[in-house]
Amino acid sequence: MVTKHSSLLFNNSHLNILFPFHVLINKDFIIEACGKSMKKFSGDHTDKLFSTCFQLIRPCEEDLNFYTLCNLANQLLLLKALNGDSSAIIIKGEITYFEKEQKLLFTGTPWFNAVEELKTFKLMISDFPHNNPTVDLLHLLKTQEIINQDLNQLIITINGQKNKLKNGEEQILITLKKERELNQLKSNFISFASHEFKTPLACIRSSIELIQIILTEPLPQLPRTIKHLNNIELEVDQLSKLIDEVLIIGKQDSNIFSCKKVPTNLYAVIQNIINTITQIQDDKRSVTLIANDTSRLIMADPHLLNQIFNNIISNALKYSKGKKQPVVTIMYFKNEVQIIIQDFGIGIPSQQQAEIFQAFFRAENTNQIEGTGLGLFITKNFIELHGGSISFKSLPQKDTIFTVGLILD
Repeated sequence: MVTKHSSLLFNNSHLNILFPFHVLINKDFIIEACGKSMKKFSGDHTDKLFSTCFQLIRPCEEDLNFYTLCNLANQLLLLKALNGDSSAIIIKGEITYFEKEQKLLFTGTPWFNAVEELKTFKLMISDFPHNNPTVDLLHLLKTQEIINQDLNQLIITINGQKNKLKNGEEQILITLKKERELNQLKSNFISFASHEFKTPLACIRSSIELIQIILTEPLPQLPRTIKHLNNIELEVDQLSKLIDEVLIIGKQDSNIFSCKKVPTNLYAVIQNIINTITQIQDDKRSVTLIANDTSRLIMADPHLLNQIFNNIISNALKYSKGKKQPVVTIMYFKNEVQIIIQDFGIGIPSQQQAEIFQAFFRAENTNQIEGTGLGLFITKNFIELHGGSISFKSLPQKDTIFTVGLILD
């Protein structure tokens, strides 16, 4: 897929400061401009066909034209000049496609093995890109434009997914095996979407506004800008996670998921999950893993197993902060393996235990703990795809024990 930029923001003067080794190509495959440093060793190729002036070394293309170059946008390219004294010099760089102007901008740097080679081509260190506040500001402005484009596309995608889910509520209801009426499901989903999606979007919008303020300052501070860009990246990751969970429900509704069983070491899967989860625990707690066999293989789908036990073990740690670490026990029997996950946290209120596997449901004692109410619903469905079962016992403020049963063949 070609990455497009809406408009070329720089004039020739700016281009020479930013990219002294550049070539600007129009849709007729004609070179419109060459960088001032490029001209020093390869000559001025303005008004000539690109393919008559440069050879594409990497990647190889038999039919080189404007559109094949478009498809190579944002990839590493190696070019060789075909005329002038420096025809043997390789130029490494990449192409950017500007959709509005229908132009391609190649920016690169000659490939030298030693500084002494610069003299051969009458180049100096000053011929290469350098920093100044104006250039830094232009970079920030361009970054802002790209962020705004990506944010708008993200909002469109989220709205599209919300509309698809809204239009398919009746099918979702059947797949989720809800006991509530359609209106109650709709209310729960709207409440979830309005809160879980609005919060990250508000943070992204706030960061963008702060970047805009920074860019109006006489000397924009790059570290502050990077901090807000990092905040945007974190919130986009959170949105992606939320969208992934919602999309899993949509796939289950369409019967897209299948259980592809292969010989799998259950102990190794769970141990890897524990190692990954405990690395990011704020309270440095881990999980105790006990098994009566650590090498036995079962027929299961490793991808679905990872989702199942990642959800349950993550919950065991999340809902027992400040308590002793959870315990996972694997017990092999003749025809079945049982996996028991016990935590010593807040537990599940007895009057709400019947609803715990419903989509979007969260117990009343979890309001201050982050979550979407989708994890256990997804977990139960994936276990049932294996032909297995899940049950639990819970005493509030004492412990919660989940038991997963999987057949061995």
